[in-house]
Amino acid sequence: MTTTTPSAPATAPGSEQTDAAALGTSRPARPRTPLRAHSATLVSVLAVTTSAWALNPLFEPGRWAPVAFVVCLVLGWGTALVRTRSRSALAPTLGGLVLVAYGLAVVYLSPPGELDLLPDGESLDRLGLLSEALSAQVLEGVAPLPVSAALEMVAIGGIAACYLLVELVCFGLRAPAWAGLPLLALWVPAIFVYVDVSALVFVLAAVSYLALLAIASDAPALDEEERRRRNLITAGWATTVAVLTLAVTPLVTALPFWGSNPLPFLGSATPGSILLSADLDMRDSLGRQSPDVALRYRVNPVTPGPLRLRTLRDFDGEAWSAGPAGGETVPAGSGEMLWPGGYDGETEGAAVTRVDVEVVALREDQLPIPTFPRTVEAPGQWHYDAERDEVSGRSRTLRGMTYAMDVVLPWFDADDLRATAVGEPLDVETYLAVPETEHAEDIATRALEVTERASTPYDQALLLQTFLRSRPFEYQTEIPDPVTGDAVWDFLESGQGYCVQFATAMTVMARTLGIPARMAVGFLPGSSTPGTGQRTYEVRGDRAHTWPELHFEGIGWVRFEPTPAVQSGFPPAYADPFANVGEDPTFGGELPTSTAVPSARPTGGTAAGSGGFAESVARTLREAPAWVLVAASLVLVALVAGGVLLARRLRRRVTRTFGPETAWSQLRERLAAIGITWSDSRTPRQVIATVSHQVERRTRAPIDADALRALRALAGAVERTRYAPSAPETTHEELERDVAAVMRGAAVSDPARRDDGPSAPRAST
Repeated sequence: MTTTTPSAPATAPGSEQTDAAALGTSRPARPRTPLRAHSATLVSVLAVTTSAWALNPLFEPGRWAPVAFVVCLVLGWGTALVRTRSRSALAPTLGGLVLVAYGLAVVYLSPPGELDLLPDGESLDRLGLLSEALSAQVLEGVAPLPVSAALEMVAIGGIAACYLLVELVCFGLRAPAWAGLPLLALWVPAIFVYVDVSALVFVLAAVSYLALLAIASDAPALDEEERRRRNLITAGWATTVAVLTLAVTPLVTALPFWGSNPLPFLGSATPGSILLSADLDMRDSLGRQSPDVALRYRVNPVTPGPLRLRTLRDFDGEAWSAGPAGGETVPAGSGEMLWPGGYDGETEGAAVTRVDVEVVALREDQLPIPTFPRTVEAPGQWHYDAERDEVSGRSRTLRGMTYAMDVVLPWFDADDLRATAVGEPLDVETYLAVPETEHAEDIATRALEVTERASTPYDQALLLQTFLRSRPFEYQTEIPDPVTGDAVWDFLESGQGYCVQFATAMTVMARTLGIPARMAVGFLPGSSTPGTGQRTYEVRGDRAHTWPELHFEGIGWVRFEPTPAVQSGFPPAYADPFANVGEDPTFGGELPTSTAVPSARPTGGTAAGSGGFAESVARTLREAPAWVLVAASLVLVALVAGGVLLARRLRRRVTRTFGPETAWSQLRERLAAIGITWSDSRTPRQVIATVSHQVERRTRAPIDADALRALRALAGAVERTRYAPSAPETTHEELERDVAAVMRGAAVSDPARRDDGPSAPRAST
């Protein structure tokens, strides 16, 4: 007698070795989504970190960059692992955000010297303090900023959040092209703060993004027809974008706002752009200044001295402001000599020097001009305000912009000033106004004591200047803590400050003596450029400076220099008690540069009063010629119409090429997204059994009849396409309808798409 052993029940093709029923449990086992390739995770991390390098010019070197890279790596492999179990596209991202927030709270919000693993209310208090410190650092600092704890926390957290968004759209939502948006967010600070980013960083970021698109868009088991279709669409869009770019670029570059908000300069990585503070505060210490070149200029035959950007009239006891605008302006490029009250050009002994200026990092809506009468030849629309003695424009200066000036050198000397009375500029009362502070009378008394030997307004000004340039006054960038409510009196008592304090003190003291006075903001003369001779100069951001200007009858506003020589060098020849000793510094004398520290604060942000985005757009539309607006409108209409026509044409082409193989590949890709897969070795008939078994094992009910019929129809069409002498007669609509029917039946088994109620009867307990 032969003994036989009962064989185990046959396992349906594609089923897993362990079945829920075999385990004796009422819940089916959840199949795992395959772990994505390590190369995909690594490329996604590189795409984010290379774009994050655009922040390098904004921050000083620190550990934030390598730490952010490690955090992104951990998040990359962590989310990849979670996605093998989770059917929700958003769950891994939310989990990553919670993990990042917790880690940052533990590291940066714990008490000093401790590691608080359970953040509490005190952690929120410390978060508020860090936020205030970060706000002050960003508003008052200049790129590159020192990396404080608050800045490091925000940088690492922001980069990590960008990575989680990139990971979500690439591997959760399967829309990798949209990863460009969070990557672009990392470039926004560099764009709007006007810092220059290395071309190498831009190229690496672009290559990483393209590699991410290639890897994240790699769908499994695409047939040759589907690959050709996708390649055709990609090539078509690339060609369209290239053609439109070539056609539109000449029109765009003709717009008046072209270049007013440039993308990072693709050249050598020189950090930062320079704007000078429009409001000066006596209580503020001097922050770190930009070492970048603001502008270069060439003179023939001699330098005209400092270059002024703006003047400030109103002082409230602590801070300066320009005062309300509204003065009449005239075009600056008319060839006329620009000078308050006009200049007749007949002053005996006057000499003229030529100044050719090239803008480098300066981003201002005012042109630096000398403190003497001048003509200005500049591209664009620039206007002269005689009351403020400023040349202003409707757009900012740009890198590479050039302009020229013919400058009348001083036709007056100390004797001329000594024989001249004080003048009466327009609104003279505002230039004599002194704030009513608790020590206003003490300041006036001190001014009288210093100038008691003077017999003329000029001698009074000279004694005030000498008083402030002498001991016990000394140049210090750190301002002592306030002692009284009067910032000027505190400075006169402490004797410590930088140019803002020295210039303010002389301006206020001169006003108490009845001399009209104002503040000026600009740059000290630059240093000679090596290899270009003595007539070409570079002005860096750390040459920013402030000084007082006093008004004299028949001459106008005259510069004085109360700041000690360690910062400002020699005073002007007409205001120098030792003017006849040595070289005349106004006509090209070298200024000390080894210890020069700036005064007016260059900032990496937007200049005060520059207006918002809406105002900028409105101003651009007002300035644009009519033909430019018409051309831009036609281009916009052409782009929209072309896009619609292209989309319709591509849709018709896709309709013609959508066959059984393409539908089968699309079905496989969509089923894989909800965890239903099969191997390449399966035939279409075996796939029917594999898919049916996986759906039944999940729902513990037979697959929907319509879904099974549609699956059999698709499999039969694929078999006939592959093996029959002639292709089956199927339409695009029939194939799409069958794919949709299968997906409806399979979606019931997807835990992420179930309703709260069960989709199939459950075994009773």
